[in-house]
Amino acid sequence: MMFRRDKGSQTIEFALIILPLMMLVLVGFELIRLMWVTMVFESAVSSAIRDARTMIPSPTVAEKMREHIAQFPLLSLDNIQVDAPSYADSVASLASGQLVSSPQAMLAQYRINYQFQYLLAPKFSESLPSVTSLSRTVLVSYDAQ
Repeated sequence: MMFRRDKGSQTIEFALIILPLMMLVLVGFELIRLMWVTMVFESAVSSAIRDARTMIPSPTVAEKMREHIAQFPLLSLDNIQVDAPSYADSVASLASGQLVSSPQAMLAQYRINYQFQYLLAPKFSESLPSVTSLSRTVLVSYDAQ
């Protein structure tokens, strides 16, 4: 039997419990989505690098890699950045900074960045750039032409 003064206590308890529970569910959703996008990004970069190996070294390879990565689900072309490559004729010359032009290149170093955007709280992405910026530095050994 309920007394008149206890009538709204269940509503208040529900309101106090549902808000933190919903926040926990939303944070879990965003973290799972971040892990999913990270795995897709890794696969896309690996696939783009496999294709880049068979191309002739040129500045257009970076744009082709960017377009190839954007074909994967969950990845937006606007958030993908492929920096201009550093060309070298050996690993030692790449490490020492002795770069060559693209026709002489045997190796190329690419930096690929993807800016992850939270779906439910897009402004949160700007406040934590170290967590939401996925980046890879890859070394491509070109096949003999």
